[in-house]
Amino acid sequence: MKTSKILLRLVVILVITGLVTGIAFFSTSNSQVTYDATSKLLVDQPGLIGSSTGQESVVKVQLLVPTYAQIVMSYSTAAAVSDELGDVSPQEALGSLSASTLSASQQERTQVLSISTKTNDAKKSMDIANAAGRALIARVNKEQDNSKLKQEDRLTVSVIEPATFATMNAPQRGRTTLLAAIATLIVSTGAVLVFENARSSS
Repeated sequence: MKTSKILLRLVVILVITGLVTGIAFFSTSNSQVTYDATSKLLVDQPGLIGSSTGQESVVKVQLLVPTYAQIVMSYSTAAAVSDELGDVSPQEALGSLSASTLSASQQERTQVLSISTKTNDAKKSMDIANAAGRALIARVNKEQDNSKLKQEDRLTVSVIEPATFATMNAPQRGRTTLLAAIATLIVSTGAVLVFENARSSS
């Protein structure tokens, strides 16, 4: 009788562990390899370099960088990327309909803007990141031309580090499955022991 109870516990533990491990393996096997690519732009105001308001200008430019980051992630930028590349839709560039994700952020309160993309194709990731940077530069220049700003008041946005390579992100199928199996084995064993102790003490 005692042996049969032990065998029953073992079967329950193994069945639960097998089910969870199978689910973990299935979910990771459907995961795609993705590629990250990043380009970096510098936002500057050269007309005030060396002037008495130079430092104040730097601070103002730094405050503008997050705004430019939002512009990069806008639909208008995605549309410009789509027009330039031809084989990428605006929705794909923004990431709403595919594995592609376009993002931008200020680099540690500096004048540097990082533009990153993630797709399932290395070249496409680099192309989108670089095209998004060019789209921002064109938009800033056009807006300043329309505003007829003085030369010393104009901002410049330039590429300081184009996306020339992409980092591969491969799903960790074996590691994820192994961790799921170990965690489930521990939890299910504990649950069975707690249940048996509660039933024997009642």
